[in-house]
Amino acid sequence: MRKHYKLPVQLQPIWILIEDKEYFIPFKDYPCFRESSLDQIFKIRYYPSGQLYWEELDIDIDLKALSEPESFPLIFRH
Repeated sequence: MRKHYKLPVQLQPIWILIEDKEYFIPFKDYPCFRESSLDQIFKIRYYPSGQLYWEELDIDIDLKALSEPESFPLIFRH
């Protein structure tokens, strides 16, 4: 059985490369990832509609919220 390792809070936030563009997912804005394992974070789905989805974590994020965070002032809650 594979072990799930928890991410220490001090680790760098998540960077994702999609279609030659980098997206930054800061833990302060998306705190649910702090308690997630690396395995869970790496199990990500990308939908051409611009959605990222983590099924095990039941988290979805629109790429616009990552590329234009000032347009989405609400803090993510899980």
